[in-house]
Amino acid sequence: MTRFGLIPARDTKCRIGLLGGSFNPAHEGHLYISLEALKRLNLDRIYWLVTPQNPLKKLNQKDSFTQRFASACEFAKDPRITVSDIECHFSGYTIDTITRLKQLHPDADFIWLMGADNMLAFHHWKSWRSLAKAIPIAIFDRQDNFYQCLKSKLATCFPHGKIVTSAFTGAFSEHSWYIIRMKKHCESSTRIRSLFPNGIWYQKN
Repeated sequence: MTRFGLIPARDTKCRIGLLGGSFNPAHEGHLYISLEALKRLNLDRIYWLVTPQNPLKKLNQKDSFTQRFASACEFAKDPRITVSDIECHFSGYTIDTITRLKQLHPDADFIWLMGADNMLAFHHWKSWRSLAKAIPIAIFDRQDNFYQCLKSKLATCFPHGKIVTSAFTGAFSEHSWYIIRMKKHCESSTRIRSLFPNGIWYQKN
């Protein structure tokens, strides 16, 4: 487990991807998009931010945080990927996490990483316009959502996006999003939970 003060040293100039989520549970798909992000976006490292509770989901995930965090640690198989409990220290809303991180580490070059399904629902996130202005966003295309993403509120309100088909090594632009075109990984947390009674994949103590 890491603490938010370690994300990186204050005076370090790093290109850092932030992948937030429930990780309920983590799986090979999370690792797959992270390795693609490291390669395609020329990142120095990635932090998986395990949320104590997704504000947009009804399931009370606080009880399973320890199990979800452990599952993320299990799949974070690359030394450039670190699992963090940072969102336990803040409100759990992404805008608050990003604001605090940028205050703590003004020299770091952060980019938010998320799947295409999150781009479609992004306008439901707290202060989503402020969030889109605060940090560049990389969206991992799941192929079937590509054209829907281009019509999303995020894309129409912030039209300065880019479609990345190979690699992007330039500087990230403010108020911008980047759709990373890539092969779809078939695994999902929803499918894994469906294999267990009541959708609960861990044993409570």
